[in-house]
Amino acid sequence: MRVIRPLRALSLPVLQFIAKLLYRFLPPSFCTPLACSNVGRALTSWAAPMEDTIYACDFGIKLKLSREDALISGVAQMGCINPHETRILLRCLRSGDTVVEIGTYKDGWLALVASQIVGQLGKVICFEPIPQYCEEFKENVILNNRHNIIVEQLAISDHTGKVTFNVATSNSSFIINHASVKEQITVQTTTLDDYLRSKGISSVDLLIVDAEGAEPLILQGAQNILKHSVKYFMLEVIDDFLARTGSSSNQIVRSLTALGYQAYIITRKGLRKYGPSERSETLNMFFVK
Repeated sequence: MRVIRPLRALSLPVLQFIAKLLYRFLPPSFCTPLACSNVGRALTSWAAPMEDTIYACDFGIKLKLSREDALISGVAQMGCINPHETRILLRCLRSGDTVVEIGTYKDGWLALVASQIVGQLGKVICFEPIPQYCEEFKENVILNNRHNIIVEQLAISDHTGKVTFNVATSNSSFIINHASVKEQITVQTTTLDDYLRSKGISSVDLLIVDAEGAEPLILQGAQNILKHSVKYFMLEVIDDFLARTGSSSNQIVRSLTALGYQAYIITRKGLRKYGPSERSETLNMFFVK
């Protein structure tokens, strides 16, 4: 142990430089499976201690994560998560803005980045329905001393009530049955329109949704805020998940276009206007009012 730790401290910057370089010049759809493969793990697992660890990340952010979460998210290899999406946040957000993120998981990386940008004059409202994930995210909020982040243990959907969630074996949870499900839990739901109305919030500058297939339901319950005030919208679009809820990326784009949004795919070089045959390299899309 006394030998490994100094070696890790010396080698980590080199690993992160190489990983960020690969992520910049190769599609994330290639880099992420490589990092999670047996080969990728064999090459980089030394960067993630076996026990839960606080990782020092870009922008001064600190994240307490398990070894598995650190490797899957890229924190161990790069010191950041979703660098292409992060650059978009740096461009579109300003001090005093209001951000809503649905599906923060344990790290809440984009929420923490947004919190830093919008400052104490702004706010970041986060929804995470899985109790364990929500509590671990709250720990990371406290770890970073963020007082402008509001954390709600709620599922955002098309109705107020309850819904069954399928908690997966890795970093996902689904409203639909899935091969990697390890347990089922019942969680409280509300619509985004109802929640914002109850809090007296009439304007959202950026909405971020990563909901593993529940995106169509979230959109149905957010029609008012999407129609009238959301300037920017970042949305995870995975057709395999959407198909299980009877939707597709093209259907989502059509519904948001009808509300006045321009659709963009996210690439290593930035944003590019969406075409029906194109897919985002990062599985996220960006919409501008």
